[in-house]
Amino acid sequence: MKAKKTIPGTEDQARLTPKPWDYSCYLLLELKKAIDSIIAKESKSLTESPRTSIPVVLDFGCGTRPYEPLFLEKSFQYVGADLYGNQRADIQFAPDERLALDDASVDVVFSSQVLEHVRDVDGYLHECRRIIKPGGLLLLSTHGFWTYHGYPEDFCRWTFYGLKNVIEKIGFRIDNMIPCVGPLAYTTHLRTQLIRGFLYKFVPFSLPLIGLTNILSSLLMPLEDYVTPRQVKYENAAVYVVEARKKAAGYVR
Repeated sequence: MKAKKTIPGTEDQARLTPKPWDYSCYLLLELKKAIDSIIAKESKSLTESPRTSIPVVLDFGCGTRPYEPLFLEKSFQYVGADLYGNQRADIQFAPDERLALDDASVDVVFSSQVLEHVRDVDGYLHECRRIIKPGGLLLLSTHGFWTYHGYPEDFCRWTFYGLKNVIEKIGFRIDNMIPCVGPLAYTTHLRTQLIRGFLYKFVPFSLPLIGLTNILSSLLMPLEDYVTPRQVKYENAAVYVVEARKKAAGYVR
């Protein structure tokens, strides 16, 4: 069978180290920067606290585990969990069942671009809360606004305040929300997406031209984010990265 060619930047391995000609390069770099900053801060905090064990991070919906190196670099024990069928997951589970982990057994739950694909958002966040130790970290990223992408299903988008509300009502305290890619830059991203799709479908030998289009987009989007007012970006980001703490006491489901 002839191998199917791929549009530059759609491969999942590009998520951690995207190239300028990759699709979504600027977004992925901003997302990585935000995630890495929170990991570094958490690592420092845990290092400064008396410990008898290596801190454990659970990647809840790990996919191909693209962010695993960021945690290993900071001396976390990394565990990947995903639905049955993902052979790269250390723990596999069905959508309606609990993880095979004890209550309050991990220091960090990491969830990157998973929440929008979850049917039962409250159930997923309750499970995050169940397995995190009191005072532990939920590090989560998901879409503010984005085009539909059914991998395999796509259900939700959030405003800044809507995402804050849905996480806080489960029993987390949000310490920080980092917006990635404001509305002006996202319009360039969307146009690039439409252009590359057209070129791929209708123009022969279009991959170099698609790569060039992606490079121009990667150069323009940071400038557009720079001129976007801070509050506008906060309230209208394409992706939000959330740093939240499990409340130590006083919460009952």
